[in-house]
Formats: sequence, C-alpha cells, structure tokens
Amino acid sequence: MEEWIREILEKEDLKNVEVKKIGKNYYVYEVSSVYDREKKRPRKISGIIKKVNRNVRTVFRYGNSKIIYDIIRDIDAPLRKYFESANEIMAMASVRVIRNVPLKYINDAYSKLYMSNIIDASLSHSTIAQKLRDIRSDTRAQHEFFRKLISDGNVYLYNLSSIFSYSENTNLAE
Repeated sequence: MEEWIREILEKEDLKNVEVKKIGKNYYVYEVSSVYDREKKRPRKISGIIKKVNRNVRTVFRYGNSKIIYDIIRDIDAPLRKYFESANEIMAMASVRVIRNVPLKYINDAYSKLYMSNIIDASLSHSTIAQKLRDIRSDTRAQHEFFRKLISDGNVYLYNLSSIFSYSENTNLAE
C-alpha cells in the first residue's frame, strides 16, 4: 500500500479496512469475518465504503453516494427545468437520504460524498436557508415538477418513517 493512502486512513481513523486498486482508482472496503459452519473456518466479508482520491488526499464515501447519484440522474433534467438551484436540491436530498443530519451540517456531510466531485453545490447555511425559502415560495415550479415526474409514468417511493419518527407531530403521520 502506498504511503499517502496509509496517511489518509490514519487521518480518517479507518480501522478494519482493506484497500484495493481497480484501474487508476483506490477503494476502501470495510472488512469483517463470519464463521462458515460448512467449511469450518472463518470467511471474509467486505463491502465498499469509500473511494480514495489522490489529488484531494481525502477519502470519499462512494457506495451509497453512487447509488443515490444514479437514482437522482433520472430527475436531473426536470429538476433543472423548474428550479434554479437544482444542484443544491440534489445535494441536500442526497445527504438527507444517506444520513439525516441537521441543515447546518449538510455542507460538511456532502463534502465527504463522492457525489460532491460530480455535482457542484453551494451548501453554506445562509445559502441553504435562502434556497429553501425560494423553493417553498415557488409553488408553481413545485407543482409542474411533480406533474412532469408523474406524466413520465415513473413511480417514485420514499420511506418517510425516519422523518416522521423525528417529528413532534407523530400523530399526523398516522
């Protein structure tokens, strides 16, 4: 393993990991083991958690970010058509789906996602507040955006249980 990768792993305090080079990219995998009763020995289990970027010298969360990015690409065009702040909407939504963080921490959480290398979003606290006010006040754009999604014949599902479980008004969800 190259020294610069060791430094990053120590800085990020990553333990029980394995680094693999695939093409020109390095990926960090979480590693654990389970006992295989048939073979009567431990079996290694690993799953990708991050992509290492040598230029930035940091580790980006890749797996869940890539999945969300692939899903969001389906709504990218209509979102850009109706909302000026499409990048910020996609970034905020992605962070909130992956990890429900308060708005003041969204910028920090987003900067750690691989997606932040692809979608440039301004997520300072004051910017987010203004963008959300603009989105909330533009009901016509909201209506047209959702109408477009429905007219394409696609079905979108989102589990709101985590949002409602944090709410003080839980009875509204019932």
